[in-house]
Amino acid sequence: MAAPSSRLSLSSVKTSGSEAYYKSNLDLVLKENKQLRQRLDQLEKENRGLKKAVYDLSVRHSACIEQLGRAGKPFDINSIITPESAGPESLETADLPDIVPQKVGIPSVAVPKSKRKSDGRQFYLACDLKGHKGPVYAAQFAKASNLLASGSFDQSVRIWDVQTQREVQCFQEHHQNVADVDWSSDGAHLLSGGFDHCVKDWDVVAGKAVHSYSELQGFIQTVRFNPADNVIFLAGSTSKHIYVLDRRLQSSGGVAMLLTGDAKVGALVMSPSGSTCLSGDSHGAMKLWDLRTKACVETVYNEDGHKPITSLSTSSGSPDVHMGAGCNEEGVHLAVNSYDNVLRVYDRYSVTEQPPLKLGNLRLVHAINGTRTKNWPIKSSMFQGHDYQHAVRRRWHKSIDGLSANGDFRPRSPEASSFQDASVHDALLLATGSADNFAYIFDVSGPSGTSELVQRLEGHTDRVCAAVFHPVDPILTTCSADFTLKIWTPRHLTDIG
Repeated sequence: MAAPSSRLSLSSVKTSGSEAYYKSNLDLVLKENKQLRQRLDQLEKENRGLKKAVYDLSVRHSACIEQLGRAGKPFDINSIITPESAGPESLETADLPDIVPQKVGIPSVAVPKSKRKSDGRQFYLACDLKGHKGPVYAAQFAKASNLLASGSFDQSVRIWDVQTQREVQCFQEHHQNVADVDWSSDGAHLLSGGFDHCVKDWDVVAGKAVHSYSELQGFIQTVRFNPADNVIFLAGSTSKHIYVLDRRLQSSGGVAMLLTGDAKVGALVMSPSGSTCLSGDSHGAMKLWDLRTKACVETVYNEDGHKPITSLSTSSGSPDVHMGAGCNEEGVHLAVNSYDNVLRVYDRYSVTEQPPLKLGNLRLVHAINGTRTKNWPIKSSMFQGHDYQHAVRRRWHKSIDGLSANGDFRPRSPEASSFQDASVHDALLLATGSADNFAYIFDVSGPSGTSELVQRLEGHTDRVCAAVFHPVDPILTTCSADFTLKIWTPRHLTDIG
């Protein structure tokens, strides 16, 4: 009677083994099915994005055709993907509609093309820098050398020798997109911040990261050295924090101070004294922070719509023009990019160090339309020529009581403000990227509402993420989602190699 029981037990074992086998395979199939669904959702999302891009491109094409008064033609996809590069002369004579800058609410005046040909503020393509395998989002020149640093969505930080036009270093220790870079005063160290919640401090001479701060929260969107003490640096994050990091503090992960706001931090400007900083955030607010008290002491909104701020840049000015103690009465200029397609310039930007700490007589002087920054994190930069202050005195004179009604200098005559003989060294220039694949250079030297479009730089085949001037010399770099950087200089510096 034992034999049937043995057969029954064996049959039960086989049945349970088969059930376990089918269950494990069913789990595997369900897991693969879930992954396929996720992949399908991702592809559908990408497809929607591509359809939107095609639609936007067709609308832009139709608008251009209408403005040029030409008959519409089907797209030549090959010419769109690999457009012919334009030389310096084509930048001057291209038959395209002008994008006219203007102060909001103030009539603007178109710049005659006949005058541009003798304009000494024009920039020309000197070279292309290729090597990145993803969109190039950030760039900055070293003040004390010929080096240029760039950060990309390919997760790398690259250093270029602008004179030889070659890549000299490639750092690949970030695990996500690199959003910003910043040089130390002596050019020996470089900061990089990325979407991997990490800030890295690179020794450029040794060619390696000497410190990595990886325990931060949120995407790091902006990094800045303290100009008064380069062992201290700041990082702005989407976690609404500004991290103050100190290279000497290892036990605390390098975090010396934590400043907490109410919005994502997208831009930072440090004072030369190192005791204050200005932040721009996703609520459109510019906040002045006192690093000595760890407090926000003043908040100013860039515009009524509270659109996110993506870039803050200041004019370098003369040695006695600083934000902080010892600054002159006028302060420096401040340019602000935000998500509303308007580029704003403020003057008299200074910080009073005597209590109570506050911003100086910050005043909006230019609101420039014509570039595409809406919903794109575009960055800009300012260049102040070494003869700018003298040129201002030559071109403008005060009225009888010294100033006009709105506090501006008045021009002597139309000839006095002409730029037929203008030089880049006489001007205060503002360069910005744009989502329409161009970079733009404006002259903001004049009084309120008189900003001038100097040039539209062509050549990139995708949106221009940033336009960055050298801190001393009239050299400009533009970095783009087409994976490249371009170097631009005035004609007499075109052959920088």
